[in-house]
Amino acid sequence: MRALDEAIQTLVTRQELFARRLAEPRLDLEGLEASEAVWFGVGLSSGEVSLGLPVDVLVLIYAQELLRRELGYAASRILVADSNALGDGIAQLPVHRARARAERTLTSVIDTLGFPVKVLRASEFEGEADAIASKVSAPNPYVAWQIGQTEVMRRRGAGVKLGWALSAVTHDEVYFDRLYERTFGGAVSFVYATGGRTLNPRRPRACPYLCSEPRDRLLLRPDEDLSAKLEGAPTTAARGYRRLLSKLARAHHRLTGERYQVPEELVQRLIDALPRSEGTLSGGVHAPL
Repeated sequence: MRALDEAIQTLVTRQELFARRLAEPRLDLEGLEASEAVWFGVGLSSGEVSLGLPVDVLVLIYAQELLRRELGYAASRILVADSNALGDGIAQLPVHRARARAERTLTSVIDTLGFPVKVLRASEFEGEADAIASKVSAPNPYVAWQIGQTEVMRRRGAGVKLGWALSAVTHDEVYFDRLYERTFGGAVSFVYATGGRTLNPRRPRACPYLCSEPRDRLLLRPDEDLSAKLEGAPTTAARGYRRLLSKLARAHHRLTGERYQVPEELVQRLIDALPRSEGTLSGGVHAPL
């Protein structure tokens, strides 16, 4: 039987959703064996509140499920970073609206795919993260909070953090993860997926879960017409997004056995299943850590 760290290294090397050459995984065998979940965070702001959840977040969702199965964990976790957005200076009402939209969308997608994932709010353990952050030496309070959050997740059983990496971005998640390692050592394993795309040829890559300009992203929202949006986009930008959709379709086939000859149809199916109102969320949301 292969060691877990060797198995993850092989998975990352072979699966195209992982960043591979951009950011090598940092694996701790003891931590992998002690952990019970893979987690990733979904931010709600970057100076201003996000205006939607791009389809690019599916890269993280599929990569997380690939990792979970390889590690043999029972379930995964997604952390909606509402406290982080409030700490970023965003007003409470837009943060609450963005949080509700993210929870609603993520829960629908997870339910449609049938993946075992719990959707959590960062505000649910804000006090615990604050206590840790107050003892952390970091460039600013926001960075200290990010480090504290990772440590809280580790203490609650999620010792594998899935992040994203872009070669052109200095402060992607790799930056925060290295600061965590300097503070707490190698108890958490870090694995990286690729970042997101845009339909703006001047800025072709972006964070996979934040959107500042809806015209430039394919979004997980009711009535979003992927084919029409791609057809109306600049050719080079549309080609890049289509490559991403093809990667998602191949990962979907590996995980579910379902094959899509036209990758847009897979994501459009997930979009068409989204709730069209503020309706009730599934029981996975707000589940305890």
